[in-house]
Amino acid sequence: MFKYTTARAGEWKSVENTIEASTPDGRREVVFQPVKAFATPAAMDQLCDDFARTTARGTPDPLLTTAAFILDFLCIHPFLDGNGRLARLLTTLLFYKAGFTVARYVGVERLVENTKSSYYASLRASSERWHEGEHSLEPWWDYFLGVTLAAYEELDQKLGGGELPSKANRVRLAIQVMPPVFSKAELAVACPNISERTLKRVLDELRAERKIEVAKRGRNAVWRKL
Repeated sequence: MFKYTTARAGEWKSVENTIEASTPDGRREVVFQPVKAFATPAAMDQLCDDFARTTARGTPDPLLTTAAFILDFLCIHPFLDGNGRLARLLTTLLFYKAGFTVARYVGVERLVENTKSSYYASLRASSERWHEGEHSLEPWWDYFLGVTLAAYEELDQKLGGGELPSKANRVRLAIQVMPPVFSKAELAVACPNISERTLKRVLDELRAERKIEVAKRGRNAVWRKL
């Protein structure tokens, strides 16, 4: 999409930038001074390598690892603009990869937007002495886990209370937000870590309930919502 704009999409920052927050009286103040532009490519390479090794090791918990990755990404602030928005997209992506599918049904970005004061306070606290490698992750972890818990509580309310959705119900929820016509392949992408057998069972159940119908059969089957 950016090819139709003058934005320098996909390029590391070429000048210095800062993390800023709005004060109650409308002023802007610097929360953190990120990594210098010339050091950004190496910092991002190291961040991704460290995250891959930690993920492969399996400890600490994936939720804590994801939170640490997002904090480091924000402290590097690798792009001239859109770092906060991209951080929230990366949060959703890493949630999917770690099996936390709540982000498919609840807007994590909205929850962050609604808690901006806590967001900046925890970012400020955990970024202190980040450049020296002596920062504390606890304030950021507390905030991140709080947002995650709020997302699950909101999902629980949407489902009318009770336990979190089963895999079959997660497929049904995913189909609700799919376009009117969707393919089985698109559904599989929307439902990671759910077997093809479960997908087929739910599709067959919905067809029997006359909620969907087959629009195209075969290997590249397409379904239509009724």
